[in-house]
Amino acid sequence: MARVFSLGLVENRGKYLLLKRINPPRIWSPPGGWVELLESPEEGVKREIKEETNLEVEVISPVFVWSKAKARVLGIIYLCCYQKGQLNINSEFSAFTWKTIEEMKEEKILSSPTVEEIEKADKILQCIGSLK
Repeated sequence: MARVFSLGLVENRGKYLLLKRINPPRIWSPPGGWVELLESPEEGVKREIKEETNLEVEVISPVFVWSKAKARVLGIIYLCCYQKGQLNINSEFSAFTWKTIEEMKEEKILSSPTVEEIEKADKILQCIGSLK
């Protein structure tokens, strides 16, 4: 059985939350982690975001799914929208930033998922917004 890992691309007013990891690889990443037994991936990403940032989010949609068959890992990246909470990162991270897609490109932010993948998620959010 594969273990499930979920990440949440948290959007707020056109900017995305990135956290600087303390452990290798020391790159920028959205909050997330392992889904616990009997927890849905959506519940897992909401819990991880709350534990790592103290933020509450609405999970909009999965935007990427990846797998590593040999490691028996399934990864799901969700598009999430900030709902409430005062940002306070936990000890797994050394810093945080909110960046637009353009700022990430201009500053050549090294992140996982990549800026290009975050941009695809942003396009999904724009499409959803235009339907409202």
